[in-house]
Amino acid sequence: MFSALFAGLAFGAWHVLLGPDHVAAVAPFSVDARRRAWRVGLRWGLGHAAGVLAVGCVAYALVDLARLEFLSRWGERLIGVFLIGIGIWGLTHRSRPEPSTGRSEQLHVHTGWAMAVGVLHGLAGSAGVLGVLPALAMPSWLDAGSYLAGFALGSIATMVGVSLVFGLSTRLGSGDQPRVFRRVLSAVSIASILIGCLWLGQPQLASG
Repeated sequence: MFSALFAGLAFGAWHVLLGPDHVAAVAPFSVDARRRAWRVGLRWGLGHAAGVLAVGCVAYALVDLARLEFLSRWGERLIGVFLIGIGIWGLTHRSRPEPSTGRSEQLHVHTGWAMAVGVLHGLAGSAGVLGVLPALAMPSWLDAGSYLAGFALGSIATMVGVSLVFGLSTRLGSGDQPRVFRRVLSAVSIASILIGCLWLGQPQLASG
């Protein structure tokens, strides 16, 4: 059980770090959220965990990999659309003045969308390979559940750290902080759009 848990933790962290679509999905929101960016990562992680656990439970009970592959293929295309939308959102928000009120409402919007994209990431793509297929090979429900739990915890913790790094990145430079904010948000938003276009145009890369 513990070996399955630790394996899940390692693969969960690896899954997040090696998925450019994961980072691109939270980067614009994280930059805008600044010090509270960890909440963006947490909500993405929780949504991602929910998606992976749902697929894992269904797959372990039915072992229907053909349907999982079909859902994954279309899910990756939908992820591409989401990434482009998030990038466009970031570009439209990069020049707005710092609001004096409404930060809680903005953060709620960020975390809500982050969780939605996290669920989609959990249901589609490489999450099925790293999160679901190893669980199918486990000898018991206990081992499979331990692996999936570890995978979820590893992905949550890693994305919280990644989001916090992006959120604090605008405070690393000295001088004109609003200018740094605009540049960083522009960069991560453009990256999100480009990765989204890649996910739509080259689906074989997204599912690889």
